[in-house]
Amino acid sequence: MIDVVKNLLDKESYNYLNKEVLNINFPWFYIEGQDNPNDGRFQFVHNIILDSNINSTYYNVFKNLFFKSIKINNIYRLKVNLTTKIIDKEKCGTFHIDEPELIKNNKNLKTSIYYFNDNNGGTEFVDKTFIKSEKNKLITFNSKLKHRAVSHTDKNINKRIVINFLYD
Repeated sequence: MIDVVKNLLDKESYNYLNKEVLNINFPWFYIEGQDNPNDGRFQFVHNIILDSNINSTYYNVFKNLFFKSIKINNIYRLKVNLTTKIIDKEKCGTFHIDEPELIKNNKNLKTSIYYFNDNNGGTEFVDKTFIKSEKNKLITFNSKLKHRAVSHTDKNINKRIVINFLYD
C-alpha cells in the first residue's frame, strides 16, 4: 500500500523550506549514480541524517517541519536529492529497495518521498503504479517495495527529499 498526502506542509512552512534548500549557501554534494554507483546517472545530495546520526547543521529545519507531520520513532536516513533534467539518457532508474541490509533486520521500515515541485517525473513501483512529482506531496510505503525514480524532462531542477524511517 502506498499512502499519499498532498499539501503536507502549510504554505508558510513550504516557502520556508524552499528558501532554505534553494539558498546559495545550502551545501550540495555531487554523487555518481542515483540507484547505484555505476548506473551512468548522477545527482546532488545532502544527507541530513545518515546511519541514524545527525549529519547536517540543517537538521533542525527538517525536524521542525517534518517530524510533526510524520510519526517517526527512529529515523535511519533523511537525504535531500537534487536531480537535473534528463535530455538524452534513459528516463527511468533501476528498480531497487532502499537500504536492503537494514530491511533484513526490520520488516517495518518505511520510506517516504517528499516532492518539492511539480514536474513530469516521479516514482514508479514494480507493479507499474506511478506517483507523479507534485509540489508539497509526500508518499509513504513499506521499504520492501521495489521502486525507481522516473526522471523529469520538463523542468531544469527536480528536488525531492527522501526519508527512511522506522515506525510502530
